[in-house]
Amino acid sequence: MYYVGLCPLCEEGLLGIRICGSQAWVLCDECDALWANPPQENEEPLIVQADPRCPDCGHSLWNEPAHWADRQEVTDAGWWENVAGEAGEREESGGPRTPDRIDPLV
Repeated sequence: MYYVGLCPLCEEGLLGIRICGSQAWVLCDECDALWANPPQENEEPLIVQADPRCPDCGHSLWNEPAHWADRQEVTDAGWWENVAGEAGEREESGGPRTPDRIDPLV
């Protein structure tokens, strides 16, 4: 998962880039806060709710066809310069990521 930073709301989750249809969204993988773009300082999320829905089509952003963006999708969205790193998936237990699973881009 490519991420653009740490969630400013919960301060625990990573802000991953999620794709639904042709639209890119920024979604906290911990508290489910959703932004239409990489958030600026003090910018409020569009929504904060469990199982957030795509504002465009209404489908769950956690279920297919939504998915974490690959490098090309991040580039196509124009957000590559916002990417802070790449992280592995969380364990099913929801436990914390280990440092070797959070890689800053160089």
